[in-house]
Amino acid sequence: MPFGKYCTNYEPDGLVKMKTNKQSETKGVLSVISLCDLTGSTPVKLPFSTIDKSSVSVQATPFKADSTDSDMTLELKKETLLSILYTALHEEYGQEREGIHVSDLIYCPRKTCFQKLKPLPLTNLQLNFFTSGKAIHASLQSLIKKYPERFEIEKEVWFGDLVAHIDIFDNEKQIPIEAKSARVKTMTTPKPHNLKQLEAYMSLTDSDTGIILYQCLLHFEDKPFVEFEHVMTKEERIQTLHKLFIDADLLKKGIEAKDPSVVRHIAYDNDYNWLCRSCPYAQECLAMRAKDRVRDFQK
Repeated sequence: MPFGKYCTNYEPDGLVKMKTNKQSETKGVLSVISLCDLTGSTPVKLPFSTIDKSSVSVQATPFKADSTDSDMTLELKKETLLSILYTALHEEYGQEREGIHVSDLIYCPRKTCFQKLKPLPLTNLQLNFFTSGKAIHASLQSLIKKYPERFEIEKEVWFGDLVAHIDIFDNEKQIPIEAKSARVKTMTTPKPHNLKQLEAYMSLTDSDTGIILYQCLLHFEDKPFVEFEHVMTKEERIQTLHKLFIDADLLKKGIEAKDPSVVRHIAYDNDYNWLCRSCPYAQECLAMRAKDRVRDFQK
C-alpha cells in the first residue's frame, strides 16, 4: 500500500506536524496516516478514513493518482517555476537601454539590430548564461565593496552615444577589471570576445592596462581563479575607439532604417561565428548575405 503524508507528533495547540514519505511507484497518494498520542509513544498507522477529525486537525484530502497524473502535476509545477524565472529575467534584461552599449557591439552587431527590431522571448540558453555570469559578478563585487575608496562597481562610462558598464574599476591604478566564468578546468589565454570587451573598456577609460579574472567552473581543486593582465598602446586604444564608433553608427542606421543588412555581421569571423549556430535570425542573415554576394558579383 503506498504511503503519502504522515503525522509525526502533536503540537500543544492540537495541530499535527506533517512530513512527506516518498514512494517510487506512485507520488503524492495519501492513504495512511501515522499518529502519535499525547505521551509521544510509538506512532500507530491507521487508515485515513478511521481518523476522528474532531480530535485531530489534519488538513489533507485523499485522492487517487496514477504515475501519469503525478508526472503531469510535477511538470506543471516546473513550468510554473520556469515562467516565474523567465518573467523576472525579462524584466531585468529585456528593458530597452539608453544609448548603444559596448556589449551590443562586441559579439554580433547585426544580431543586436535584429533583436531591437524583432525581439524574441528569452531562451533557456540565455537564462543559463545570465544566471551563471551574474553569480561570479555578485560574489566578487560583494568582496570589493570592502574597499569603496579604491574600487568602483559597475562603473558607467559614456563617450557620445556609446556607453560601457565596467564590472570593477580600480581607481587607484586606473585599471578596468572584468569578471567572467568559464565551463573549463583551467585557462591559458582569455577568450577573444572577453578580450575585445576589455579592450573597449580600456580604450573608453584611456587605460593602458586591464585585467580579466576568470572563475573556472570545472576546476575542483584549490586554484579555480585565473587572472590575465592585458596591455594596449595609445595607438591601439585609438584604433579600437574608431572601430567602436563605426559599429555604433552602423547599428544606429540599421535600427532607424529597420534594415539589419547594413550592420556588420560575424559569419566569416572564426573567433565569433560559432554564435551563428544558435542565432534565431541566422536564416534571415544568410539571405541578406546571399543578396550582398549577388550585388557584389553584378558590380
